[in-house]
Amino acid sequence: MKLKRRKAFVVDEQVWKVLVKSTRPVGAYQIADMIPPIAASQVYRALERLVSTGKARRIAARNAFVAASPKTDLIVICRKCGEFELLECPEIGRAHV
Repeated sequence: MKLKRRKAFVVDEQVWKVLVKSTRPVGAYQIADMIPPIAASQVYRALERLVSTGKARRIAARNAFVAASPKTDLIVICRKCGEFELLECPEIGRAHV
């Protein structure tokens, strides 16, 4: 199956929409399955761009991603249900300046 080449910003927007709608951290392959016919490699490149602009954060322990803002200081993930919450804390932000 040959995949149609898409502009980067179109893929970024589609990946961003999936992250925003998700209540749990999402992996690149999960995202690729949600947006056919986008390949996982395209999703990884889009995620890299979103992380570099502060629109997404990578959860290394889960190899997954969440939508975030540059103001996000902390991401809390529930051990029972897996849902996450983004927290902003001016004190944490100042500690790293």
